Amino acid sequence: MEKFDHINLEQGELIISHQNNVQRFQLFQDGIYIESRYFGDIYITNLKILFIDRNLRTEFSMPLNSINQIVYKRRYFSTNSIEIIASGSKDKIAWKLIFDEDGASKFKNELKKLPIHDKVSVQSPLISEIKEFSFDRGN
Repeated sequence: MEKFDHINLEQGELIISHQNNVQRFQLFQDGIYIESRYFGDIYITNLKILFIDRNLRTEFSMPLNSINQIVYKRRYFSTNSIEIIASGSKDKIAWKLIFDEDGASKFKNELKKLPIHDKVSVQSPLISEIKEFSFDRGN
């Protein structure tokens, strides 16, 4: 294995993209919340996506070939996020990534450059979210 900074890479594995603005990482298994991590880095390699917790130095990885769906959730009144859903041999794994500023949009754009680009979709705010925050003008 090759060592790159604090990431273990397989022989022939290359880092394609890196962002250091992940505010929160949430892990779900079969729809059940497992754990959260805060303040980390996200890497895309030619083989997988990696999240590394800056504080604990723990690593979560998801092979690109296991990814079923990637959803960029664009919101008006809260932070944009990315949800990545993958199937393992026995269970479904999901990540929810919340970035600061426009990090989710940048990450989505990087994912669209990969062979898995067809698995990336955009979910716009629901009408109910917009109505919830609209003001009655007395009309």
